[in-house]
Amino acid sequence: MTASSPRPATRWLIAAVLAAVLAIAAGVWGMTHRYETPTPPGVAQSAATTESPETAGPQGPSSAPPSVPSSGSPAIGVRPGSRPVSVSIPAIDVQLPLIELGLQSDGTLAVPSGAQVGKGAWFTGSPTPGAPGPAVVEAHVTTTTGRGPFFRLASLTAGDRASVRLADGSSVLFTVYRVARYPKNAFPTGDVYGNTTGPELRLITCGGQFDRSTGHFDDNTVVYARVTTPS
Repeated sequence: MTASSPRPATRWLIAAVLAAVLAIAAGVWGMTHRYETPTPPGVAQSAATTESPETAGPQGPSSAPPSVPSSGSPAIGVRPGSRPVSVSIPAIDVQLPLIELGLQSDGTLAVPSGAQVGKGAWFTGSPTPGAPGPAVVEAHVTTTTGRGPFFRLASLTAGDRASVRLADGSSVLFTVYRVARYPKNAFPTGDVYGNTTGPELRLITCGGQFDRSTGHFDDNTVVYARVTTPS
């Protein structure tokens, strides 16, 4: 482990916090909505195996941190930490300013609201984009006025790019390698938030059918991407 690598205990703490947060707040992304169902993920979206609600593992949010792989050595060219200010996803015409959000006083994950509902949020408990581990960016799938910033997130496919601009003026490029949709009651916390050998990005929103009885969508859409050297 190098000095720049996050300690496993820190990563486990992040995973544990997110597990607890998701158990309470998984339905918040998309609570302020119109009743329009977003496009589901396509059939062949991943260079690796894409999990579906039927094949997703049994792990779900819990109070104990899941078993996660070792962080290993950081990838060559890892950028020093810098706050993300925007994300660009050309394949779905997204140019999204990012705000920083953490946990509220009640332990739930804060979400963009009011004048910021159309923005994305970088979760401050996750690594900064370009640092080792999975940086987490979330946005609403729908809002009170219609489609949210991540309405078309599930239509991304392996090979699509996402570029995160940092406060220091640099950008970090990521390439999508997997798109999955998980039932909120079977969310694979360790798979989504667990240690990675290099810098990665997770783009997350709600998905599936809208349950009028609960006011929430049934699922979460998760896009997995790895850092890429610009060609």
